[in-house]
Amino acid sequence: MTNSIGGSDIIQIEGLTKRYGGQYVFKNASFNIRTGVTGIVAPNGYGKTTLIEMCAAVRKGYTGRISIYGKAPDQVKDITGFVADKPVFPKNIKVGEYVRIVGEIYGTQPDRELIRLARIDGMLDVRIGNLSAGYLKRLAFLLAVMHFPKVALADEPFSNVDIVAVRVMQEMVRELNKSGVSFVISSHDLNELVNVADRILIIGDHSLREVSPGDRSKRILEVSSEDDEMLYELLKKHYSVQKKEDCLRVVYTDLKELLRILTTFEKDIIALKVVGEKEGFLNDVYEAISRD
Repeated sequence: MTNSIGGSDIIQIEGLTKRYGGQYVFKNASFNIRTGVTGIVAPNGYGKTTLIEMCAAVRKGYTGRISIYGKAPDQVKDITGFVADKPVFPKNIKVGEYVRIVGEIYGTQPDRELIRLARIDGMLDVRIGNLSAGYLKRLAFLLAVMHFPKVALADEPFSNVDIVAVRVMQEMVRELNKSGVSFVISSHDLNELVNVADRILIIGDHSLREVSPGDRSKRILEVSSEDDEMLYELLKKHYSVQKKEDCLRVVYTDLKELLRILTTFEKDIIALKVVGEKEGFLNDVYEAISRD
């Protein structure tokens, strides 16, 4: 059975099997990825880069079927873009000249607004070999989307770059998505990924599953007391409660009702902390990854 993930399908994967030696990365996996901004996370070695590269037609050696808008990845390069984790460019050519050359390959003129959005408009006369890691990643991002593809595939765009580059690329994702460009982004930096993704997909058990966007609305209270075991027994009757090293994490919907229940506790409450929605969502994702 195929898993549908998101809005309208952009990527369809059926019976995908990929392994390195005797180790399966994907095993008869079937799922769809839909429009919007999709983030992919997993522990190291679980196949984030492999999946992105297979969808971008730069990695072969798998069985099953990958299609983008109903066609094989190598047949839709005109409507896809790819950002490699470690992009490689000719060092002696100037940024502006290279952007122009890539534009000619795509049959398009470099978009001034897009260049401004990437914040490399002041670097067009600089040789690529003199760019910092952050500017190189911004350039790679610009080149991948300058033809306004239907879907852009980005492998670890937020890794090993400065915070300015991260914010610039996040803004590019938001603005281009408004223009109809969908993104599939793998990242080790879950915190930055959540800032732009509509949904987070986790690779585990040789397939993909979604951590529901609805989980973002979960509200969590961290509470500690003189007797956390006794408090746990009280709260678990009403809520989903997780034992942490120095507190209990309580998932709730009505804070007033939770506080009312806490007032019935016989021991002293030592500390209370409301966890933000984003942090609560990140906690859900981390827990889902650790289960795999």
